[in-house]
Amino acid sequence: MLVQQYEVFKMKPDESISEMYDRLNTIINSLALLGKNYTNAELVRKVLKSLPMNWEGWEGKKTAIEEAKDLTTLRLDQLMGSLISYEEEKQSFVPQTTKSIAFKASASTDDVLDYIEAETDDELSLLVKGLNKLLYMKRFKRSV
Repeated sequence: MLVQQYEVFKMKPDESISEMYDRLNTIINSLALLGKNYTNAELVRKVLKSLPMNWEGWEGKKTAIEEAKDLTTLRLDQLMGSLISYEEEKQSFVPQTTKSIAFKASASTDDVLDYIEAETDDELSLLVKGLNKLLYMKRFKRSV
């Protein structure tokens, strides 16, 4: 039964690399107690095969590891360290979503209209005062 779990082992979509490794390590250790041992190269290939194909960027990372390193000499802990650091790096570049706060207007339309009228009245009175000053100045200059 443990051999079957090992053979069909895949990383779950909502699982981190560390969680996946813990699950795999439990299976490997249980198999070792029963006398079934896997080579380091087999374990490295198993981890690489268990990575989901639909993860953005993981296929490139997997290919880079396969081509750059000799899988027969690569230790499992080195591979896991590389994958965990890559996962953390990807998470640090994920844009943080910001929450915007919307305020609900508590004034009724009548209040808003009253405010606009008051502002318009103030502006109109300033305009009239300015015109009165202008007319006064014109009259003063003509009479002098």
